[in-house]
Amino acid sequence: MRKLDLSPSRFSTDFFILLPMAAIFLGRFFMLPNLTAVWFYGWVLFEGIIVFYSMSRLAINFLSEGGKITIFGIENFVLVLLLIIFVIVNLFIHGFNVLAISNSVNWFASIAMLLLIPALLEPINATMKQKLLKKITVILNFYFWLNVPLIFLEGFGLIPMANKFLGFNSFLPDQTTGLIGFNGTGTVAVFWLLLIACNFTYLKRTHSMLLRANFFIEIILMVYMSMNLNEIKSFVPLTAVLLFFLLAIPSLSQFNFLNFMKGFFGLLLVIIVAMVSYSSFPSLKQSMDKLMMLVSQIISLTSTDPSNERSYIASLIFNNYNGKGSGIGIANLNENTQNIHIHLGMNDFNVLLISSGLLFFILLCLTVASFIGRFSKDLNFFNANVIVILITGYLFLLAVATRPFSDPSIFFFTMLLYLPLQRLNSQILSDRDLKRESLI
Repeated sequence: MRKLDLSPSRFSTDFFILLPMAAIFLGRFFMLPNLTAVWFYGWVLFEGIIVFYSMSRLAINFLSEGGKITIFGIENFVLVLLLIIFVIVNLFIHGFNVLAISNSVNWFASIAMLLLIPALLEPINATMKQKLLKKITVILNFYFWLNVPLIFLEGFGLIPMANKFLGFNSFLPDQTTGLIGFNGTGTVAVFWLLLIACNFTYLKRTHSMLLRANFFIEIILMVYMSMNLNEIKSFVPLTAVLLFFLLAIPSLSQFNFLNFMKGFFGLLLVIIVAMVSYSSFPSLKQSMDKLMMLVSQIISLTSTDPSNERSYIASLIFNNYNGKGSGIGIANLNENTQNIHIHLGMNDFNVLLISSGLLFFILLCLTVASFIGRFSKDLNFFNANVIVILITGYLFLLAVATRPFSDPSIFFFTMLLYLPLQRLNSQILSDRDLKRESLI
């Protein structure tokens, strides 16, 4: 059978990437919370289109390649299959009803966006990937500088943008998000993290002082806003994890002694800067102390302090609601009427732990990380899996902080991390090949 041209069109990339970005940046503020149903079902429709498009491309590819899985990856295929088996077993043990269908759509529909990686982003050529990443980076930077003044004006009470949301959630920092809108701190955080990754990728190829200054000024502003205006306490540690990962990619993409030493000294520099910042800024020290206590309590699942809600709820679920097994069942948790804890739905970790158990949560993080992290066929087995494990840890922290799997806005920006990571890896491999050619 003649091999078909599977390269996605420019229209496809713009439709599946730029359209949802425009919806988040321009529509979210006006639609939530009054038009939540329209917003939600709009995303469900979009995710349905993604599934149809991706499965069609996968089927065509499968047939044209004579039955080989070439754009999906056998590892990802196995992980998705395991997730489906876990859900079926959960429904078999705990029952199946209308609530199970509703919860499955609410919690897992966004994960369909992962199919865009093998079906849309991976098959396009290097030039198209570079142009798409540049377009995304320009849009993210433009929107950041558009939104920063609004967040500052909101935070200092100089404009009433957030007032219309206070009747639904009166905690002002949760609404200090500029044009992102209602309860948008999680979306703001992942938008900033994606922006950092995109800018970092371009810094590897440019000596422009303006772009370097922009990179560092943006991070300083992000840290200030997250600590003083919208209280995104998880942003600093998530940024540290992301930067560590970005600095480690050269060592993982091309492992040799020189890259190992570069990675080692890069990590050492990050640790020194972190220690100086920790000791110099009392508010940062206080936030980090609380965060480290939270992480240790979640890992140990021994918190008995109700004031530390994230770790307390996780401990409650693990010890009293079968969190170590399969939870209470997808069919048995109604987030709107449950009386386990008023803030049970503050993050995906709690919701997935109580409905499906710890093992399912880990498998879900691993599956998402596998799609995002397997961005190069040139990575050997060990290095590829180290990258997947690092991204799994990043997703774990993200799921403790917010709702990256069930909120489509947050998941969309998380999924797009594939592009800067892939581009960074491709730059490293290109430099390696150029050096080899110069030696011949």
